[in-house]
Amino acid sequence: MIDGVIDVSVIIPARDPDPEHLTQQLAALAAQEDPPAFEVVGVDNGSRRPLREQGPDRVGSAPVRVVEAPYAAGINVARVAGVRAARADLMVCCDSDDVVAPRWLAAAHRELVTGDVLVGGPVRGFREVIGDSGPAHPADSLAEVAGRPFASGCNVGFTRGVIERTGGFDESWPADGSAEDLDFSWRCAEAGLEARFAPEMVVEYRLRTDLRGVFRQRRFYGRGDICFSDRHGWPRGRSGCRRRVLGQLKGIVWFLPRAVTEPRGSWHLARRVGLVVGHLEGLLRPVDRRPVRGVSLDLRDPTATVVLGPVRSRHDLESAMAVLAHRYPRVEVVAIVDATAGASSWSGGRPLPIRTVDGGGRTVAESRNRAVATVDRDLIVFLDPDAVDLAALDRHLDVLERFEVSAGRSASWVTTRRSGRRLVPDTGALGIRRSAFQELGGFAGDADGTAVARAFGDGAGAAGFRVADLTSMEREQTDA
Repeated sequence: MIDGVIDVSVIIPARDPDPEHLTQQLAALAAQEDPPAFEVVGVDNGSRRPLREQGPDRVGSAPVRVVEAPYAAGINVARVAGVRAARADLMVCCDSDDVVAPRWLAAAHRELVTGDVLVGGPVRGFREVIGDSGPAHPADSLAEVAGRPFASGCNVGFTRGVIERTGGFDESWPADGSAEDLDFSWRCAEAGLEARFAPEMVVEYRLRTDLRGVFRQRRFYGRGDICFSDRHGWPRGRSGCRRRVLGQLKGIVWFLPRAVTEPRGSWHLARRVGLVVGHLEGLLRPVDRRPVRGVSLDLRDPTATVVLGPVRSRHDLESAMAVLAHRYPRVEVVAIVDATAGASSWSGGRPLPIRTVDGGGRTVAESRNRAVATVDRDLIVFLDPDAVDLAALDRHLDVLERFEVSAGRSASWVTTRRSGRRLVPDTGALGIRRSAFQELGGFAGDADGTAVARAFGDGAGAAGFRVADLTSMEREQTDA
């Protein structure tokens, strides 16, 4: 196999994987029958022992690359990093502790070459433990939830076009809950994408063999159920989940005598209790309806510009650029720098496109207006260089898809007799559409940043623009 010719990228997310299990999975990939030209992309999601030290450089004739995603925990974070690093437009995901069948890759490739589809196959032993009587994934079709097909995240294939049309895996999904793959499958269905079943695309799922592992797994499922209900309103939102939990609690009380007498009673009880505990934990959390922020912006021409400033040192700019490069490798950056600090040449050799604007001796309003004058992209986000928060940047871009102005987490709502209810933006973290910025005439005033932000927020409200903060996504009521 020639490394430059890659038909399929195999993405394996991992966080502290069992070395023996990882070795078995890589051996199974090396033994694939009639495989296409493929690569293995291992994603290290913050392992204590670096993944680079645990795997070979090649699996059979296929190259192995390891990319790191230590900035946030979560299997979707790792999958997104893997998708971004993949060389091929056809991708399949599997887990580090399972074992793929000999024709797994060939079966997935056969379906993916036909177009933008989601493909899955049999998952033997999924949700099965000793004595389990619950349903497993069917052997002749994809499982369904509310009539929609569902491909398990440990055995799923897709094209780059699928990622672009759906936004990809949702990085905001809680790391301590499951159903992230169900969310991805549902969004594929909503986008009108076909989900296919490949009978030979088999994954042997590693079963839990101890009561503690069974309890933790079902607790994991329970928390994911609630998050899925928040995002998609099924079944009947949280009210339906609460009724379901009440039924489960009654079932546990009814089952307790049998848990003592039946041979596998303790296993059944661990599953039931774990699921209820997970559901209760999920219901105690605030409702989470955050929109998807995956890799779609990374896979097409970016429309966002990040304005950093004021930048007072080379170290601040270097740190900010390193953080941004993790998530948005092609986002445009404009840095407002102090010319007296000798920063005029900082744009050279940076990992992202960057321009510098001289901010020395100018007010906050003047320097920001000067920076925006160099921008021709649709979305503009202002950030402090010493506090770049990727999650906040993601959120700004989410808000700007529906609102004209996004205010940072430190924004506050105020009510005045004259102006009514207004959102006072945080001068250090603010997002706006370029058309709205131009209509408002930019920033005004020669006072400090807080006063400039307040004046800007008042102007946006008076102009009838839709303004939202990152925390509540609450829409401003501009008219009394």
